Amino acid sequence: MKEILLYDLVEKAQRGDSEALREILDYFHPYIKKISKQRKKQEWDDMENELILLVIKNILNYDMNRIPDFTEFFQMVTGYPPDYDL
Repeated sequence: MKEILLYDLVEKAQRGDSEALREILDYFHPYIKKISKQRKKQEWDDMENELILLVIKNILNYDMNRIPDFTEFFQMVTGYPPDYDL
């Protein structure tokens, strides 16, 4: 996902566009699953749900006047650095 597209989607999501929010979540979902699987198997679903809520919260509260690069944005919304070896 290009940074400009991500910026536009975050902007739309903050204005209430649920489809834009869904697109962002779909993009980050492989990373969320990978992070979730670092926990015990019985905790995977709970961790995944917590991360999704964290991503949503951070997207909706993100200051659009400050634009980070992808790595910084990913770490901000998930609390984890991106792993490019998916």
